[in-house]
Amino acid sequence: MMINSKIPLRYALFFLANILYIIFLLIVVDWDLIIKGYKITAVLPFCYIFCFFLLLWKPVINKKSPFVVLFSFIAFIRYFVLSILILSNGGYEGISGLDPSNNSLNLAAILMIYELIIVSIFVNIWSNKYIPEPLQLKNIRTQKQTYVYLAFILIIIITIIIIPEAHQGLSFLGSINLNVEDNEALSNIFILGIRECFINAKYFLIFVFITIFSSYKGQLKVDISFAKYLVLLLLSFIVIGLRIGINRKKLLADTLAISLLLGTLFPKYKRITYFSLIAVGTILVAYTTFYRGMIESYDDFFDDFFDVDFFQAYFLGQYNVAIAIESIKFSSYYLNFKSLLYDLFRSVFGIGSLLKNIDILVASDLFINRMSIGLSSIRKSQIIPLIGQGYVYLGVLLAPLFSLIFCRIGIFCDRLYRTTQQLEITFLSCYGSFYLAQFMILNMNIILKNTSFLLAIFIPVFLLNKFFSGLMIKKKSL
Repeated sequence: MMINSKIPLRYALFFLANILYIIFLLIVVDWDLIIKGYKITAVLPFCYIFCFFLLLWKPVINKKSPFVVLFSFIAFIRYFVLSILILSNGGYEGISGLDPSNNSLNLAAILMIYELIIVSIFVNIWSNKYIPEPLQLKNIRTQKQTYVYLAFILIIIITIIIIPEAHQGLSFLGSINLNVEDNEALSNIFILGIRECFINAKYFLIFVFITIFSSYKGQLKVDISFAKYLVLLLLSFIVIGLRIGINRKKLLADTLAISLLLGTLFPKYKRITYFSLIAVGTILVAYTTFYRGMIESYDDFFDDFFDVDFFQAYFLGQYNVAIAIESIKFSSYYLNFKSLLYDLFRSVFGIGSLLKNIDILVASDLFINRMSIGLSSIRKSQIIPLIGQGYVYLGVLLAPLFSLIFCRIGIFCDRLYRTTQQLEITFLSCYGSFYLAQFMILNMNIILKNTSFLLAIFIPVFLLNKFFSGLMIKKKSL
């Protein structure tokens, strides 16, 4: 009778992780210096260890799908690494002029534990039910004609050149243009449309070159020459580096999605693909962080990488959740179902522009107001985490509902990635999986805005090209 060697390894690592963490708590942590509201933080790493080894291990090891893997990694940073840094630091003071109460910090930790356990249970169930096992080699097909893509790219290039407002904030590699966030042109749906078309056009450019270099009768050849692969790799550098705005999470989503796409299409060069593209993405994140004023030099990005302020800003831990909890307590405003609907639709492409003049306060407004207490200015750049948004609208019991919804969509993207044979849908599922995997450190407004803006342009252009490609094939067959 054969023994599955992965089972003893799994439980050996489970007990080792617990033992090492207990040693850390007993030897390294000075409990007398820890702020009272952060003592419960010690439970968060235990929660992650249990959830990962008991619930997430099989989905990560067996499925190896992008959403599941990245979600588990982000949860590790948020619950394990950030918690250790907070405990080592004695707490986290934050940027608000009024720190959250100990009761709010305790409730925040409980909500985070609740969220991780519930989501991990459903990741385990849904991944086993819906995500197929990985294939050694995936067959990908392309559309035989890409004339619509080429026409779309050409029109957008010409348009963005002749309309100055459309290319404000355009950044390329290390040349960062910060003139984007407060521009009045961003409220113009026409200008927004051009800018989003430009973002989509760079993805279609990759599809065109992949089709030219590796397509044979609509089927992709996995064994292309190194010269052709190198051109695709350099083009990927350009696509990742060419962007509008300074959103680092979108930059990472581009990097990971393109890396996985090329790695899936050309497994012979998988290691080169992952190493080079992820290295470029990391460097660009460091550049962007510097230009946003979060660090004083490029060296500080790596020197401060394990700083509690750095991780808190990216992974929205206990402090941000506690501020979200107090956003209701410190406000006389009442949020209702109308506020929730407005909060949902105001971020959706097209609909948001129609709703922009409606004066309704939403959860993020209350969160910003609470965060800004005691400060000389409003801190609009702060993000309310999804579990905090769920608490504000739905209360304690249903607080993880938004997290579960986006988790389910992420699982759908993983299933689509495994089952589709279409090049463009493969990329779209990669991008969706990687972006949705960040749901714990984002909120529904950010997720809906970026996904709807992408889909509103991507899908119509893809379908239009598919329609004309089909017409040309029928014409040739007559």
